[in-house]
Amino acid sequence: MMTISPKHTGFFLFMILALIISGDLSAQENPPIPTNVEVNPVNVMNFGSFLVNADGGTLSMDYNSIRTPGAGVMLMNSGEPAAAAIFDVYANPGTILRVSHSSPFMLSGTGGGTITLNLDSFLANGEEILDGFFITTENAEIPNTVFIGGTLTMGQSEASPPGRYSGTITLTFIQE
Repeated sequence: MMTISPKHTGFFLFMILALIISGDLSAQENPPIPTNVEVNPVNVMNFGSFLVNADGGTLSMDYNSIRTPGAGVMLMNSGEPAAAAIFDVYANPGTILRVSHSSPFMLSGTGGGTITLNLDSFLANGEEILDGFFITTENAEIPNTVFIGGTLTMGQSEASPPGRYSGTITLTFIQE
């Protein structure tokens, strides 16, 4: 049996206190807040009205719905206005998301032709999205608005005759 003399009792209590105070105490972190990501389409992409010469051409539209015609394309100011695609994304603030897609997309026309759409212009929360990544900044009840533009490539008039073109684009919002 070990006995501690009253003379050493203070020393042992001091050592125990010193170990408790100076020791690295840690506990398991709380689990991360569950993040539910919800994406809702708000506006479909529309390049508006334009004319293409017989050799084809390109038409770009940025995330601000500003159209830039390439060689062989003339813009018209009739019909439906040009508009970028818009999505509302709901997630906790600070959530890192990546927008993934398998561009190019083929669009089919009423005249039987096809044109190609490449998505190449992205904006989220007022900041250009680079490399597909963005960080949500809004409270989970307020949408983080994502704007998307792209470039149409039309072939010669036999491959891309005049008409109305439409198709489906698939975007995936991946939580990183």
